[in-house]
Amino acid sequence: NYDYIGFARPLSSSKTLGISLVRLGVDNIKDSRSAAILDANGVLQGIDESRVNNFNSADYVFYLSMGHQFNSAFSIGFNVKLIRRSLADFSANGLGFDAGLLYAVSDRWKIAGAVRNITTTLIAWDTGTKELVSPTLRMGSSYLIPLPGLNSYFIPNFDVIVQSQNTPNLSENGLDGGIFGGAIGGEFAIQERLFLRGGYDELQRLNLGIGIRIPHIGIDYAFTNYDQELGNAHRIGLLIDFE
Repeated sequence: NYDYIGFARPLSSSKTLGISLVRLGVDNIKDSRSAAILDANGVLQGIDESRVNNFNSADYVFYLSMGHQFNSAFSIGFNVKLIRRSLADFSANGLGFDAGLLYAVSDRWKIAGAVRNITTTLIAWDTGTKELVSPTLRMGSSYLIPLPGLNSYFIPNFDVIVQSQNTPNLSENGLDGGIFGGAIGGEFAIQERLFLRGGYDELQRLNLGIGIRIPHIGIDYAFTNYDQELGNAHRIGLLIDFE
C-alpha cells in the first residue's frame, strides 16, 4: 500500500515551501514462527493455524521541502526527510537529505538532476542494527513538441539512474551487476485538460497513467505492471489548488 499527502505554499515569487507524508507498507503478513508443530526429534509436522499471527511492515517518511527559482531558466530544491520504519515488534528511525535542480535550456527543452540520500541516510533499529542507504543520482531530459492543430502537445522524456552501490535487476545491461539504469516515457496533453502518460521505469516495468485538470482540481490515475507474485499497482491522486 502506498499513501501520500502533501501541501505546498509559495513564500515569495521565487520560493516555495512544502511538507508531505508518505506511507509505504505491507499489511497482514502471516507470522507462523510460533505455530510450528514438531515431533520429538524436532522435525516439522505441520502448522497450528490457531497460533498464526499477523504483522505489518511499513515505512513512514515525513518531508520538509524547499524550492527556489533563481530566474526563468534555473531552479533548485531540497528535502529533509525523517524516516520511521516498523517491522512487527521492531522499529527504526532515520534522517536523510535529497537535492535537485532544473535547468530550462529553452522554452521547450529542459534538463534536470536529483540526488537522493545525498549524504548517505542512516537508519538505526531499536535492536542496535544500523542500515545505510547509499546515494542515487537521477538525471533526465524532456522536450515539448507542440501540436498546433490539436491545441495540444507531447513531451517525451528520458532518465538515467546511477546507483552508488549495486542494485540487483536494476538493468540487465548495467555495469558490474547493474549500477546503471534508465527510464523512458512521455506525456500527451490535450488542451491542458486531459493528460495521457506511459513509459518504462528503471526496472523495465510498464507504467500507464491518465490525468484530468479542471479549475483548481486535478485527478490522476497511474498503473504499474509488477510481476506475477506482486500483481499490479493502481494509484489515484487528487490535487487541490487553493489559489
